[in-house]
Amino acid sequence: MDRSKNKMRGSLRAGRPLDSYETILNHLRTTTTSTGLRVRAHLVRRTYRKGKKVSNTEMKKLPIKKHNIHPQWNYTLSPGPDH
Repeated sequence: MDRSKNKMRGSLRAGRPLDSYETILNHLRTTTTSTGLRVRAHLVRRTYRKGKKVSNTEMKKLPIKKHNIHPQWNYTLSPGPDH
């Protein structure tokens, strides 16, 4: 696979601050690749509790698929069966 075809190209202009959720979402939503791949993004306005720990057993049960390129950063987490 030619990686150059999958480079993401955003519409963010140099020097434009990411000063609001709408600016960030707009940047993400207008990002495409040269082959036409588009990014979908939405804001979840939910408050999450801090300090919740996930055990190693729970982590192993998650449907996580690591990508070949930088798997420590790039992965897909699929919805669970109750979604």
